Amino acid sequence: MRSLDAYEAIVRDAALFDERNFEGRLEAIELLELAVLQATAEVAGPGSPAAGADWGRDSQAAAANRGLTRGRVERLIAALEAVDERFFARLRAEIAAGRHRGRDFEELLLQHCVVEDGPGYDMLDVFVNRLCSFLPMPVPTRVLEAEMVDFHKTPARVVLQLARRVVAEDVFVDLGAGLGQVAMLVHLLTGARTRGVEIEPVFCGYARQCAAELRLADVAFCEGDARFADYSQGTVFFMYTPFRGELLETVFGLLRREALSRSFMLVTFGPCSAYAARQDWLRVEEYPGRGDGLCFFRAG
Repeated sequence: MRSLDAYEAIVRDAALFDERNFEGRLEAIELLELAVLQATAEVAGPGSPAAGADWGRDSQAAAANRGLTRGRVERLIAALEAVDERFFARLRAEIAAGRHRGRDFEELLLQHCVVEDGPGYDMLDVFVNRLCSFLPMPVPTRVLEAEMVDFHKTPARVVLQLARRVVAEDVFVDLGAGLGQVAMLVHLLTGARTRGVEIEPVFCGYARQCAAELRLADVAFCEGDARFADYSQGTVFFMYTPFRGELLETVFGLLRREALSRSFMLVTFGPCSAYAARQDWLRVEEYPGRGDGLCFFRAG
């Protein structure tokens, strides 16, 4: 769609300013941002001081006749983003007040987003990021050991699937919790007490601050190395392959020791699932045999 056409179609669409139309608003913002980029490229070559001054050559006259400038498009983008800011601020206030729990929380997510079946991230992840990870992204301070894996968020659709196997009486432990999103979502979806173990100090602090602002008293984060964590309370452990090699073997050894005296569920996602499937002390409950599927094991 040409820049001018895109702008006029969005201006005429009052539904985009309805808080509930999150997906439509996101698509409109992406379209407008693309229009600005296209106009910049048409007006002048890369690096030119005139780049982005107005619309492209083929639509410049029409745009000028209607008073359309890049500034107006950017103001429209800002207006749409302001709707989202109000929308998510309201939802976070409602969560902090004790609303949106269990099935109601899942319905809230599914009401605003289509969950796509497949690998990678989708619209649901964008929604959850705005809802639960709403502070500026922190810069890591720790140099990871060779066998520690860089942080990657667990896709939200995977967390929904995981939460269906967790009950309110469980104590859920996320090993390698990152920014804490999995622990917060599982708690909101199930009511279970959740704990996150995270070695990066600023990630742990970030997760604590988000949980505190949402007033999630049964969500806690422990800053530390999984090799020295307390495993005694967990009934469900989750790993999105936070480590590999000997470090992974060490953590599995700690879990195996726990399994000598009690039963618990281990849920894995990513390459560590194959390693878990080879353990003779774990019973396979669900193992799709591919890297993008959740795997469930029972210990003890």
